Amino acid sequence: MRLTGRGNYKDSVTAPARVTMATPTVTFNANGGSFGGGESAQSLQQTYGSAYRLPSAPSRPGYDFAGYYDNAEGEGTPVVPAGSTSTTVRVSSDTVLYAKWSARSYTVDFVTGGTAATISGPTSVTAAYGDKVT
Repeated sequence: MRLTGRGNYKDSVTAPARVTMATPTVTFNANGGSFGGGESAQSLQQTYGSAYRLPSAPSRPGYDFAGYYDNAEGEGTPVVPAGSTSTTVRVSSDTVLYAKWSARSYTVDFVTGGTAATISGPTSVTAAYGDKVT
């Protein structure tokens, strides 16, 4: 539209707007574990506010997956709780989410193997994966 001449113009002018939706990359860091193909991280790029399917939960020998957190220490409230299969993107910039792990507990029973030996002390101990049992 071209305006020429002098005077007051009271007509409004509408210009088309171009809106670009944010498409942040969300990286899921296995944080000591791995995904099915052995990768230590998987990334998804999604539009802000859209629902997306999560990658399969990572695995780690001796540990249970406890969700994704916004910090490597797994402190605070999970951003994505364990067992979730989808969630909604609520970040507007690239973000890393870290897997949290809970060590599995095991009970070790001490047996004499059928000999006349006796065990002094406890006959069983429960310990978390990776702990030394004495």
